Amino acid sequence: MEEIIIREFSEDHDTAINEINQCIDLQIEVGWFPDIVTPHIFRADTINLVDKDINLGYVLIAVDSNNKITGFLRVTPTTEPSKHWAHELVVSRKIQSKNIGFSLFDAARNKSKTLGASSIYFTYDAMEGPNGNLYLKKMGANAVKIYENLYGNINSEAHGNRKTHRFLIHWNLQNDNSKDLSKEEFDYLPSLDTLIQQKNEKKFKIEIPYAVQSLNTQDAKDCQDKIFELLIEYINKRGYIATYLYTDPELKKNYLILEKNA
Repeated sequence: MEEIIIREFSEDHDTAINEINQCIDLQIEVGWFPDIVTPHIFRADTINLVDKDINLGYVLIAVDSNNKITGFLRVTPTTEPSKHWAHELVVSRKIQSKNIGFSLFDAARNKSKTLGASSIYFTYDAMEGPNGNLYLKKMGANAVKIYENLYGNINSEAHGNRKTHRFLIHWNLQNDNSKDLSKEEFDYLPSLDTLIQQKNEKKFKIEIPYAVQSLNTQDAKDCQDKIFELLIEYINKRGYIATYLYTDPELKKNYLILEKNA
């Protein structure tokens, strides 16, 4: 695999502008246009490269051997110094499944810790299995809340007519807490049907789509409505958190693992 370097934008003005423009192009490539991060936002978030007395955040970029940007992650501080917020993670479709997203977040862990943060928060669509694999399994973060229809109704090719429900993710930077769950442990976990019978189960599994993009628009919406009715009930109202995404590649199924928060 070609070596990828994770770094911040260049301190050289002209080089930094070129890198920002590459990030614009990258967003267009993955289908985000017109809802993209604009050049002035990138420049504001990295203003400390121009003025060391002002720090509004940072942007990490993944750069290949030809100085081509293949991914980026944007992070800003919050009103609480111990908490940072991760905004967009973008990885080129030409190089996905190469751990670029994980490498960007791993570098963000180190960068935010040096800036005094102990946690990074962000959101993601729980219907997207690959994101759950990265955030819950590889990074060891937890989904602690659901924001209902956070961005309003968006009817797009990628999103269809699904509501924009989002998991709020909490990533504890102090722990190297990537997770693993054996098939035996997974098989032992009760399904929701069993949970309803037992009522007090502390840990259970809920199936989510293996590839939501492969579903037709109406099926995807119906699936989301059913799943999120359960997730909202158990996470927002009953105090559970989503701690893991288990994938069965042979059966092509994904399962969220929910646990009662201590």
